[in-house]
Amino acid sequence: MHYRQLMTLDIGNDALLCKVFPASLQGQALSWFHRLPPNSVGNFRDLSEAFVGQYLCSARHKQNISTLQNIKMQDNESLREFVKRFGQAVLQVEACSMDAVLQIFKRSICPGTPFFESLAKKPPTTMDDLFRRANKYSMLEDDVRAATQQVLVAGRPSRGDAERNAKPPDGQAV
Repeated sequence: MHYRQLMTLDIGNDALLCKVFPASLQGQALSWFHRLPPNSVGNFRDLSEAFVGQYLCSARHKQNISTLQNIKMQDNESLREFVKRFGQAVLQVEACSMDAVLQIFKRSICPGTPFFESLAKKPPTTMDDLFRRANKYSMLEDDVRAATQQVLVAGRPSRGDAERNAKPPDGQAV
């Protein structure tokens, strides 16, 4: 079970979330936590963003940030699929500025889409913000796709209707 899920089962106390968080860490992640300057984290959100920022672009990864610039959303690709593909590529980048990643992501989205317009009006400030908003638009996209599918299915005549209205090949009525 993920740390946040485990903690939200019983606790809504931000300070306690911060104090208990290191118990979920080990190895390099725990060392990173202990190197944080005293009083540098104001709340659990700050701690989460610092942790994700540290390990999202960890030095263990092989690719250069320029590889992200080659990733573009395809015309037939859902937002959910693109975000997953882009997120996996970000994990392969060795060291990067989150601001640069956010800018590259925005340039990679198909212009004219509602999500692109949302990013243009209010640029995301963190990866967490970006992924949260992308998830909302992905759900909207899924709903639109499902509604469109229902309309297409409802607009087709049933097989029984098609058979009743069918005419023989020579054009004579049955």
